[in-house]
Amino acid sequence: MGFRYIFERPSLFGLLLVFAVGNLFWVISSTLLAPMVLARTNQNSLIFGMVETAGAAGGIAGGLIMSAWGGFKRRIHGVLGGWLFAGLFGFVLIGLKFGLPAWLAG
Repeated sequence: MGFRYIFERPSLFGLLLVFAVGNLFWVISSTLLAPMVLARTNQNSLIFGMVETAGAAGGIAGGLIMSAWGGFKRRIHGVLGGWLFAGLFGFVLIGLKFGLPAWLAG
């Protein structure tokens, strides 16, 4: 019954496909974060910890902002816009060779 419910609603099915593809690429890039940072910092676990902590703090800050603000009127714009912003800004910035300040912002 669950699959029938999803397939009867094309917009829900499309959203699930977006999440499936997005999560695939998100997990791949997240898995590569630790070796990339450690390789570029000569195995400095303190710097890697700072990058991970900045990511967690950003997640908490984003959650608090969304709780206070409430989000966009059309929720899908917030979901897709947030994923696009996090993917393009976050992971691209982390992937460039700018160093710790850029990694913390990303």
